[in-house]
Amino acid sequence: MKSVRVWWRKAAGSKDPCQKSDEGNVRIQSSRILPFLALCLLPGCLSQTQTDEGSIGLSTAGKEFVSGTKGVKLILSDAPGGLGSFDEPGVAPSAMSIPTGYPGAGTGFYQPGVSAKPTGYFDLDGTTVIQKPSWITDVQLGITHVPTASGSKCATFGRSSGNFDVDRFYRVSEVDCGPPYGLSADLSSQIFLRVILNRDTAFLGTRENLMMQLEYRATGLRANSDGTNASPEMNLDQLWKVFWGQTLLSSASLTPFSIFIPPNFAHWCRKGSGGYPGGAGDCEGPTAGRSAPAVVKQILIPLASVPKNNVIQLQRVVGRGFTNPNYVTSFCTDTNAVGAGANSPLCLGLVFQSLTLLRM
Repeated sequence: MKSVRVWWRKAAGSKDPCQKSDEGNVRIQSSRILPFLALCLLPGCLSQTQTDEGSIGLSTAGKEFVSGTKGVKLILSDAPGGLGSFDEPGVAPSAMSIPTGYPGAGTGFYQPGVSAKPTGYFDLDGTTVIQKPSWITDVQLGITHVPTASGSKCATFGRSSGNFDVDRFYRVSEVDCGPPYGLSADLSSQIFLRVILNRDTAFLGTRENLMMQLEYRATGLRANSDGTNASPEMNLDQLWKVFWGQTLLSSASLTPFSIFIPPNFAHWCRKGSGGYPGGAGDCEGPTAGRSAPAVVKQILIPLASVPKNNVIQLQRVVGRGFTNPNYVTSFCTDTNAVGAGANSPLCLGLVFQSLTLLRM
């Protein structure tokens, strides 16, 4: 039988459990020490404590994992008859004081979006309405126009009109979002998907994280980002980032967490002779048989690492980063023989279809 050598030092006045050698070590058979080691693995033998505000240990008052709804799905649509998670908005929200119950309540103004209705939370199949989970304060979509507005509509719920728009889903049509373009004085502050969490440890455990699962369609004109602007981001067709933090004041006050878009999953233009989309020979718009596919992206938010962060925001940062945005206007309209139609997110833009939130 194999044996293991263990070095130990007895406490003063204690009785030796085994015969001790002059060097202070003993030889114990493995069959005798293994049960002793097993006892050390029982709860209470090892412990961990909280060391600072950002470190959550086993001794904290909040629960590590709590019961309740573990997952919920929202259909990012204003379809009637209980098919969407939002009511049809009658007005585009404007800046307002942060309300009670929201991060930073009473400390300033913020740009709200339209909120999911109380009956807009579904089970993970998206078929059965469930009670709004206690760990969600709000889910908002930023809109620039109401769906029934005449003329160009940048970010709102789509209304199909034969121009390759999408019916009822939240969408951003870049051809209708300008001018101006890019980062300066545009509508980006109004275009977002925002999740506000309730971080009370009675609803979200101290060791829980969150998986966001987005079903969406993203379309661009060019597969590359060539352009003349000194900022690489400004040369993109569209740029969306994920922000994460503790404030509703603005996305600039939040921490960029990751890139959401690019990539786009359909591109309609090849590189023209001038380096940009040209005429019909360079661009082929979406048709009934050719369009941007719906894809699913998962974003893991490490809630347990920062217990106070309660705002997650997908934000449009750059749209239509062309040196000459007239290329977009001339192509993404129904006056162009190869165009995708006016008010079309399927020419250049984004369509959100569903959002799933999973506690992990």
